[in-house]
Amino acid sequence: MKASSLVALLVRASTWECIVLQFYLIYFILHFIGYIYIWSYGTFYLFHVFNSTKKLFQRDISEASVARAWRLEACRTKVHKHSAEQYALHFLTSFVVLAFIGKL
Repeated sequence: MKASSLVALLVRASTWECIVLQFYLIYFILHFIGYIYIWSYGTFYLFHVFNSTKKLFQRDISEASVARAWRLEACRTKVHKHSAEQYALHFLTSFVVLAFIGKL
């Protein structure tokens, strides 16, 4: 959808349609920020795990100690609790809203 057609739609739209469109615009902006946060958090967590593993193997310790250190690290570090189903639901919702806006 081009920006000019969105502006034309806003000009022709009634008050309640403008409110709905503004709600969806805010919804998309918040979701975009959320996805950036999730991806950056996931990337940071992967680098953290990689560095922890590298430090463990640099010390040349036994496999049992590595497993114990992994368990301790898992207990200390909080993992993002969103599941794949929640991510899929967010993406599907976004696509449905895009389709709805495209049909206006």
